[in-house]
Amino acid sequence: MRALAWLLGLGTFALGLSLALWSLDQAFRLAPLTREACVPGPLPERAELWSNGAVEIPLCRKAWVTFRLQGTPAGGHGPLAMVVEGSRVLWQGEVRWLQGVRV
Repeated sequence: MRALAWLLGLGTFALGLSLALWSLDQAFRLAPLTREACVPGPLPERAELWSNGAVEIPLCRKAWVTFRLQGTPAGGHGPLAMVVEGSRVLWQGEVRWLQGVRV
C-alpha cells in the first residue's frame, strides 16, 4: 500500500513538473505580431474644424504637441477651446488672438 502511495505521489509530481516546464516554454516563446505597426498620420499645418467643432490628430505614441490656437475676440471674450485625449481633458481655456498650448 505504501509503495502504491509513493508511486502515485511520484507520478503526480512528475506530471506537475512537466506541465510547469511546458507552461514556461509557452510563456516565453516569441510569437509573431498579428497587427501591423502603427504609422502616425502627418501633423497638419492647419486644420479645419469638423461639424461638431473637433479636430482629430492621430498619434501612435506619446508626443509633445504644441497647438497654436487662434481666436478672434467678440464682445471682449475669445472662443473657448479644449484639448482632450480620449475622455481626459489636457487643456481648456479661452483663446484670445494667437496662443500656444503644449500638451
